[in-house]
Amino acid sequence: MILKAPERGKKISDSIVRQIRDAVMSGDFKLGDKIGPEKDLMAQLNVSKSTLREALRVLESMGIIEIRKGLAGGVFVAEVDMKTTLAGVLNFLHFQSVSIRDITMARYLLEPAIVRIAVPMVTEADIDRIEALIQSESGPETAGPIQGVGFHRYLARITHNPILILLMDFIDNLVADIKIKGGLGADFYAAVTVYHRRTLDCIRRRDAAGAIAAIREDILFVGRTMAARLNCSAFEPTAGDGLSAAADWPPDGTGGSQRKNEEDIPEEVKRDADPAATPESPASRLILRHVVSGRLYAFEPDDGTKA
Repeated sequence: MILKAPERGKKISDSIVRQIRDAVMSGDFKLGDKIGPEKDLMAQLNVSKSTLREALRVLESMGIIEIRKGLAGGVFVAEVDMKTTLAGVLNFLHFQSVSIRDITMARYLLEPAIVRIAVPMVTEADIDRIEALIQSESGPETAGPIQGVGFHRYLARITHNPILILLMDFIDNLVADIKIKGGLGADFYAAVTVYHRRTLDCIRRRDAAGAIAAIREDILFVGRTMAARLNCSAFEPTAGDGLSAAADWPPDGTGGSQRKNEEDIPEEVKRDADPAATPESPASRLILRHVVSGRLYAFEPDDGTKA
């Protein structure tokens, strides 16, 4: 494929980025293809070395290309892996405001569907692995994304659907960072363990409706607790908002109304999760920001604006 010189009047490096990215996404360049040595690209595009390298740095940071040195070197199409994709999404969110309510709503819609798909596909080896994960995720020291695949991420992996896996990895990273920011204690993690065990018990019995009900309770409990701790809005599914119906697809027979007995959840933890127990701050949206390390930190701006 012959690349074309960018149109003048626009930022040239941006035009180069779009042209090469579009060529890769459309299949004109395949994984591992050599796009060309720098000298040839400069000639094709009629640009200076500094302009070309500016564009290549952007493409490399996006994970679309890799630059190899030496006699056989040049610019090659790279494999876009999960880590690169998540980094790109996080970079996008650097310029957005994302609330705990947003995250909980997304989980409430997505995870019941994951459970519905996973239950008939789960193996005994999966059940043993989930049991081990529940044992290992019992305290705040295991809350960070450095722990890798956890309970919710593993359920997504059972589906073998790369889109669901990507979405769950991304959402779970957000939740893990908020848990760390909130400084949630041992009682919180003990309660989460109860919900995870209930979900696993239902999965073990191939009870999809029960597993869906249990994971919804888990999601709402975590969302309410994080919101109360950080003094911001929690997500609450209500009749007439369409969310209950959406979360019930595929139909599971529970109508979104099945609730499990909560006698083994500590009272102080349930109080922390009560959305009525803590008045909302004037700035109701929790802002998440991507920092250089790839982690997120959360804060509530005093005036409700982005900081």
